[in-house]
Amino acid sequence: MRMLTDAGYLVVTEFDDHPAHFKMMQQGGDMSFLGVHALQTSTAAMAEILRPYNPEVAVFPNAVVSLPDIRNFTDPRRSRCFSAP
Repeated sequence: MRMLTDAGYLVVTEFDDHPAHFKMMQQGGDMSFLGVHALQTSTAAMAEILRPYNPEVAVFPNAVVSLPDIRNFTDPRRSRCFSAP
């Protein structure tokens, strides 16, 4: 993550699970939150849970109801990316 930030990238991680459910979070695994510029989650309730780890939290509600059928994973020159408005 340090290499990304040193190169000028804005690093945002998405997280939609309660951190208390993961033992690694109590053992220093919170670097996923502390080592990034901001967090993204899908509900206001989860944002409040994550805010103590990193105060920069944005809520993007789930908007994709279903995914299209997989059409191409064999051509490495093509990829698909999801983003929120």
